[in-house]
Amino acid sequence: VASSRSSLRYQGTQKSLREIGQELGVATLLEGTVRRQADRVRVNVELIDARTGRNLWAEAFNGSMSDIFAIQSEIAEKLADKLKVELSAETEKALVGAPTVDPEAYELVLRGRYLRNRETDENVIKAAEYFEQATERDPGYALAWAGLAEVRSLMLMGYGPRELWPELPEKAMRAAETALELDDQLAEAHLSKGIILAHHPPYDVAAGERELRRAIELNPRLANAHRELGLLHWRKMGRVEDGLDALLIANELEPFWPLLKDHLAAAYAAKGDGVRSVETLREYEELGASAGVVALVAGEYEAAARHLERANERYVDPVGFYGYELYDQEYATLLGYARLKAGDEDRALRLFAETEQYYTDRIARGDTSIKARVGLAAVHALRRDREAAYDWLQQAIDAGFYQYAELERHFFLESLHGEERFKRMMDGVKARVEDARRQVDATEARR
Repeated sequence: VASSRSSLRYQGTQKSLREIGQELGVATLLEGTVRRQADRVRVNVELIDARTGRNLWAEAFNGSMSDIFAIQSEIAEKLADKLKVELSAETEKALVGAPTVDPEAYELVLRGRYLRNRETDENVIKAAEYFEQATERDPGYALAWAGLAEVRSLMLMGYGPRELWPELPEKAMRAAETALELDDQLAEAHLSKGIILAHHPPYDVAAGERELRRAIELNPRLANAHRELGLLHWRKMGRVEDGLDALLIANELEPFWPLLKDHLAAAYAAKGDGVRSVETLREYEELGASAGVVALVAGEYEAAARHLERANERYVDPVGFYGYELYDQEYATLLGYARLKAGDEDRALRLFAETEQYYTDRIARGDTSIKARVGLAAVHALRRDREAAYDWLQQAIDAGFYQYAELERHFFLESLHGEERFKRMMDGVKARVEDARRQVDATEARR
């Protein structure tokens, strides 16, 4: 566990390193501070007994930013010696072969990776800018190209200006291929290519899965590779159990990643495990997620409405975040559902109308997304306008919707769940997903 000198945020509370270590059962903790002035950097490192708080070792490392990888290698070797452990052959190779990278490009990549994991329009766009600047400063930096490929892929999933979308698939793949040409052993490069192949035209799910597995083979601790593999299995291939297993591995590697908690909660719900879904959402809440969503799933409608009113007020439009996972729904619709369940039908209907107008305007401006159509299907289903709900749901299916397992349990569509027409629609999506999976299996069998 690495931290600033004082404490870090853990499970929603401020705790000391010693307290965290005791809770996690960690014997020793590493903490440190980094001071930078111009091109010089000073790293102070301490090794602490988590049980007693006693300092076991401390040392300062000095150098220039251009030597940052050499400093990292020295720290790792000293730490291994103090802990009396042997570095793996893989780690030894990485330390010996530390790349020569422009220090400013290295810092830009770190900034880009930080923002990439906080998926909002603003963060993804800014992350792309950082990665682009890094490739300009150091065109031979494979990690910068891999990061640029990944965020360009993310922009195609609904983040950023729509006018950029036509050129992004080719630009994203070009960045991924550049990263692989520079370093075909870089896990992040295979990860980026896998995401692009699996999620963007002309679509090659089998090749995408192979790239993601190659990324994991090269770096088993790359949490995002496990996350993307889990999402691919669950969302696109209908393999909910396999997807959940991969997401759980990612969660072990990155236990404080809010976005991952959201994925896990949705996967548990798709599996029909409502208890674990709510438990995971409570962890999500502790990491800063909306308490309203947690209360809503738990059936605490009055409490949910209070929280969601505040969330809804913070956004100028009814869509707080633009995805289409189970809980990535617009705050106006979530709040409307909470108000409907709490008995305030008038307020609920006004909120549903707000969401309907928002999506109608987006479609009029050329939005062809699945999300807009599922969003409209949801508000019509909540108003029990079944024909309109089915019409928009069919448009979403025609546009490529495949997450039937979520809609079969989604509370927004509960008015349709008992109907034969809804079942036939979901069976059709399921058949399409299973056919795609058979094609993938056949391709794998021929390899």
